[in-house]
Amino acid sequence: MEPEPSLEAEPKVAPEPDTRARKAAQTAPEELAILKGAADDPARMVAVVMSIKRRRQARVRMAFEYKKEAAKAAAPPPKPRPPAPKGEQALRPLERLLDRLSGVAATARRASEDPFCNVRARCKVVARAALDARLDVRKELDTIMTGERSRAYRRLRRTTAQLERRLAPLELVDVAAARRRRAARDARCAAWLAARLPARAAALEALGALIEQHRVLERSWTFQRALFFEQLRLTGATGGGEGRHEREALSFGTTSFAAFCSLLAAPCLEDARNKGGACVVLGSSTGTLCFYAAALGFDVKGVDVMEPAVAVARSLAITHSEIGVDAGAFRVLDVRDPDIGRIVRGATLVIVASSCWGPELCDAYAEVLEASLDSDATVVDFSAHLDDRPPFTKVGEVRVDASWGSAPLRVYRRW
Repeated sequence: MEPEPSLEAEPKVAPEPDTRARKAAQTAPEELAILKGAADDPARMVAVVMSIKRRRQARVRMAFEYKKEAAKAAAPPPKPRPPAPKGEQALRPLERLLDRLSGVAATARRASEDPFCNVRARCKVVARAALDARLDVRKELDTIMTGERSRAYRRLRRTTAQLERRLAPLELVDVAAARRRRAARDARCAAWLAARLPARAAALEALGALIEQHRVLERSWTFQRALFFEQLRLTGATGGGEGRHEREALSFGTTSFAAFCSLLAAPCLEDARNKGGACVVLGSSTGTLCFYAAALGFDVKGVDVMEPAVAVARSLAITHSEIGVDAGAFRVLDVRDPDIGRIVRGATLVIVASSCWGPELCDAYAEVLEASLDSDATVVDFSAHLDDRPPFTKVGEVRVDASWGSAPLRVYRRW
């Protein structure tokens, strides 16, 4: 029997070097040879050492780029990014942003007028910043109307959030909720009057349906875009435009039915309320004030310079004929037109929606009313331009809630 071989007799095998040692063994001789060749020249030695470092860094960088490209090739294809919203899809977020900024401005203004508020100075600054941001949102809305996409929405949203945080201790005004409350109050007001005025019940019920339809229509993309381009035409911003108006004078806004009823119920309007007769609205826009007056028994006429608004008023008059307004009662006219005198002649009540009109337009309608109105006629003006006119005497002032905020309406008597 042969003896087992001793372990000491087996040949010795060198251990397998790790990857780093193998790589060092492969690169070290080459680098050592380069360094030995430059040992006698210190300047060359520095250049050689830096060259070796650069080559090592290049190898590391290439390895990293290779891994990155390999991971990118193995990853699933990315989901396509949705296109930026345009048109109505971009309009609605900006409108909500505008409502929030309006609430910030209203909250800051109310707090800055409170003598017991501890942050009055801060609120004044916030109110100014909110109004500036509102102007930026308006510019973005104009951009959307021209068919482009909003480019500053994210910045404006961050600005709005910062302003809201600065007013955190205060209760912010919710403009959208206030708008919904006004719509519900108008519906209740129309229903309440229909139950107590049987002779006007059908007209008031039709008015309730008209108010709801008008609320949807004034937010439609088609109407807002048509109104925008009409404003550009009248201000001369487009080729062939008239250029006789300022953009601010063509602002669009509505007065609620409940506010109109509180105005008509004021003691200073008792004479006009009892007389009834003809009611003329200068600056009638989409005709809401005319429909309010007609539902309460007045014979109405409306005048406005913007054709899309008058077209909407005529369409509503045809759709809701139970109110008793003829589509021909609405005219596209400037208050500087000579026909205005003929339209207001014989009216017992004239309503002038002049809150944004400039001095030239105000002088024009004041002269027409002086020359054409009968004595004892009543004028309701959204501005105070008739204060200095001798034929008119201010008999009262009624504050009502409009879409742009609380506004004082001045009541004058023509003597």
